[in-house]
Amino acid sequence: MQLLYHMTAAVKQALAPFRSRDFSLLWLGETISACGDYCYSIALVWLVTSLTGSSLVVGSLLAANYLPTILLLLIGGVWAGRSPKLMLLWPDLLQSVLVFVLALAVTLAMISLPLVIAFSIAFGLATAFAGPSQLVLWNAQLTAEDYHAGTALQQLSQQSQQLARLLGPALGGFLIARWSVPAALSLRHGDFWHRSARHLWGWLPAPQPTSLAQSP
Repeated sequence: MQLLYHMTAAVKQALAPFRSRDFSLLWLGETISACGDYCYSIALVWLVTSLTGSSLVVGSLLAANYLPTILLLLIGGVWAGRSPKLMLLWPDLLQSVLVFVLALAVTLAMISLPLVIAFSIAFGLATAFAGPSQLVLWNAQLTAEDYHAGTALQQLSQQSQQLARLLGPALGGFLIARWSVPAALSLRHGDFWHRSARHLWGWLPAPQPTSLAQSP
């Protein structure tokens, strides 16, 4: 009985951050959003392969995507720590616009390798600011007493993202095979609006109970 009591107490402590509506929305949203990120990645690789058929070009494109993120990640962290919450949505907005433009270019048959490379560099720049922004928004939802439990849940979310690493490319491949590359890219574009709506809803004040006035 004592062991069961301690186990129950540990579970309650670990799940304590979910008492916060903002934290619950953020945790669930980040877990789901990972599928959209990996779906976008497989769509980009598929697109470049269909354009060039060269694995060397695909590798160079991935480098163009990740190198700006690595170089500017520190600056992005400083910016995220000093910016108001509403400003933290701008990196995601930029990523959404870039994905929309890329999907439109593919649909209109105006796509080219230089355009994809320029897109990848710009997307990597935005990611350098988007990643720290999400971390700041995550930590903002935790109280001092829930911080350690929240950190553990963040690690659980990272494990969920490993599952998304498997599901996202599979979903992207299905969308490409069933419809087209723009269909897979559109999932990442819609993911921005999902994130924005989640954050804006989380920033609304929680409803307060009201009491009806007693008539004399």
